[in-house]
Amino acid sequence: MMQILSKNISISRFYSFIGVCAVSALLASCSGQVPTQTEIQQDNLDSRAKQLVRVADTTRESGDMANAMQWYARAADMRQDWFVPRLRLGETALSVGQYPDALLAFESTAQLAPKDNLGHNGAGVSWTCWECMTRRSNDIFQAWNRHQTMARFAITLGSL
Repeated sequence: MMQILSKNISISRFYSFIGVCAVSALLASCSGQVPTQTEIQQDNLDSRAKQLVRVADTTRESGDMANAMQWYARAADMRQDWFVPRLRLGETALSVGQYPDALLAFESTAQLAPKDNLGHNGAGVSWTCWECMTRRSNDIFQAWNRHQTMARFAITLGSL
């Protein structure tokens, strides 16, 4: 009888040990770092800004440039550190002939992403188009030469 009792005790201890190990493993697998409230808010902000850019892209593809520019501007306001909505805003403004708006958007793109040539090149093209529209036609070549130099400088900056 003593032998059966000691067997039952050791079996119950064994099952208790297995149960404790299973619960410990379960808790360990669930103990990933919980995001803070600030991280959750930033993630939500990032998601909303990306969604606005997707809506703006679709709006631009449908040909509604004015509304697309508004969506891009909202996304840029939402994420001050993200250059993509500013770049797309510049591209859209350039495509509809709003050169001053395009220039501002490309310049802010170049400030946020100085090694990316798209902002620098877009600013050069916008500036050249703007000067061509506001100056006499014989100044076009001077404007083009000046901005060609800026574009070469931007390419050099981007390769650093």
